[in-house]
Amino acid sequence: MDEMDADGNVTGRTTTNDYGQADRYFVGSSLPWALGGFNLSMSYKNFDLSTLFNFAVGGKILDTDYAGLVHGGLRPGQQASVDVLDRWRNPGDITDVPRLHPDDRGSSRSTRFLFDNDFLRMRNVTFGYTIPTDVLNKTGFIKSFRVFVQGDNLLTFSEREGLDPEQNVQGTTNNRSAVFKTISAGVNMNF
Repeated sequence: MDEMDADGNVTGRTTTNDYGQADRYFVGSSLPWALGGFNLSMSYKNFDLSTLFNFAVGGKILDTDYAGLVHGGLRPGQQASVDVLDRWRNPGDITDVPRLHPDDRGSSRSTRFLFDNDFLRMRNVTFGYTIPTDVLNKTGFIKSFRVFVQGDNLLTFSEREGLDPEQNVQGTTNNRSAVFKTISAGVNMNF
C-alpha cells in the first residue's frame, strides 16, 4: 500500500497483510496494440503445404483460473495447484507463493496473476498430395483426386504455458475451455 506524507503525496510503498488496504493501480490493458495473421503456401510437384498463423502483441491477461487453484485451503476437496507446495511457511522462506490462510488471501486478484499476453499460434497446417492427371485419365471418370492431412491449433508460443491466450475482451480466463488441437485427414475428388 502507498505511504504518504502529511500533504497526501505518495512517498513509497509498504507491504500490508490486509488486502482491502492495498492501493490499486492501472497496470495495463487487456487489448493488444497489434493483432494479425499470415499464411505460407508452397507446392512441389504434386505435394502442397500451407500454414496459417495468428498473433497478438501487447495486452495483459489475468489468469483467474490459476488464481482459483492457489486458494488458502478454505475450499476442502477442490483442486489446488502444485504451486501451493512452495508456499511461504516460516520467516526466512524465499518464495513467490503466499502462505495458506483461511481467508483465502492467496488467490485475491493482484498483479501476481497478470501476464503479458503476446502470442503466436499456428492456427492451421495442411499437407496434401494430388494424384497426377495422367494417372487419373486411366480411370475415365475421376478428374482430380487429392488426399491431405491437416492440424489445427497444434502450436502456441506464449509467456504462460498451458494458458489459452485467446480470451474474452476483459482479459480474464474465467473457466473457459481452450481451443482443441485437432488432426484430421480428407480426400477431395472431382468427377
